[in-house]
Amino acid sequence: MKSTQPLLLSTLMVVALSATGAYLISSGVLSSPPSPPNNTDTALHASPSLSAEAVLPYTLLLPDPHKQAADRARNLAFYQKRVKTAPTSFLDHNLLANAYITQAKVTHDTSWYLLAQKTAERSLDLHATNPGAWQVLFAIAQAKHDFVSAEKLHLQILKANAGANSAILANHISQRMAQNQLLEAREAAELWVKKEPLLSALSQLALVEEAQGHYDEALAHLYKGIQREQTGDTLGSSQARAWAGRILAKQGHFGLAERFYQEALRIDPQNLLAHELQGDLAFKNQDYSKALAAYSSASVIDPAPVFLLKQAQVHAALAQEPQANALKREAEAALRRELTGNRFGHRRELALILLEKNTPTSAQEAQTLMTQEYALRQDPKTVYLFARSLNANHQWGKAQEIIQRALDQGAVEGRLLQEAARTEAHLGDKQKAAAYTRAAQRYDRSLS
Repeated sequence: MKSTQPLLLSTLMVVALSATGAYLISSGVLSSPPSPPNNTDTALHASPSLSAEAVLPYTLLLPDPHKQAADRARNLAFYQKRVKTAPTSFLDHNLLANAYITQAKVTHDTSWYLLAQKTAERSLDLHATNPGAWQVLFAIAQAKHDFVSAEKLHLQILKANAGANSAILANHISQRMAQNQLLEAREAAELWVKKEPLLSALSQLALVEEAQGHYDEALAHLYKGIQREQTGDTLGSSQARAWAGRILAKQGHFGLAERFYQEALRIDPQNLLAHELQGDLAFKNQDYSKALAAYSSASVIDPAPVFLLKQAQVHAALAQEPQANALKREAEAALRRELTGNRFGHRRELALILLEKNTPTSAQEAQTLMTQEYALRQDPKTVYLFARSLNANHQWGKAQEIIQRALDQGAVEGRLLQEAARTEAHLGDKQKAAAYTRAAQRYDRSLS
């Protein structure tokens, strides 16, 4: 079998060219757009297997969350002391910056990212060629959804290293996923699995396969990764089960999906994704009290506007319009503050609120926001909302163009397919619209 290492390196060389303005060509992307049935007609809906039952329970020792928090605080204090003792050590600054990044991810408090950025920049002042500091800044750029800056940092890190280690591969996968370059993301994930066939690598490969609609393969790799989970990586173990539950829900295995969500939350009660997915499934099943409880639990952990929007959705379904409207106003105000501060804003969530207002002014603002977001990333969720904003402004031809491009790159996402159906209906192609609707239903049975 031909080694994937040269392929990855050649891919990264092409990425470097694209960063300078050259056109990025993926060998698997078709030059002419396929028809909807050819591109989206073969969803995989496997029956739950014994392997799902085998990997569902977490059998390792669960750590004490209080001890974990104390350990993090102790480590943070240790590195802060090291920097004070050796203020000219760029390596100590990198260690402290990474401790801040850990705090940001665990607490969902973005102020830790700002401390990490300041510390990494000080490290760069001390030592200019500094992949450790670049990696911290890469993580911050992604958290800000600044994928353009993240790509430049990724290339700097790549040039400073002799080979593609796990961190570089993880960077590459996340960057390619953000741009919907799934063939390249999968190539990097497969190389990572070959080098290190453990939960982290297998989970990333599964996420790429899920994005491609290869649900059987994705579940198989998640199950394999879970069988190789390690004590201490409760976040990875919890996330893997949440992702598996999401795929099972797309296949229509709702009961099994709920069990995976429950186990994910038993392993890590702070898992925001598991809370959100559990709420989404309950909402689909019209169990509104459970949905509201799940979204409220997520909001307690992280008071992000997206969870206010989810709660508003439940109140609207219950015909509780005053509560729903109050939550939407609160979410919109918070999102506008974030964007004004130009720090960790969420254009997509604000665009969604504006689209639901369904006025000419709000639709135009939503399109402006999504035009800005699309310039930074082209993952299926971004394409879906951009296309929806274009459709809201009667720009159906442009919506068709960006949807087709995403599908040609291999994206498979239920909401995107639904928006493609609406677009084709506006353009008068009933047959194509029907094909997209059928594909959306096959690829994601969790859609209401």
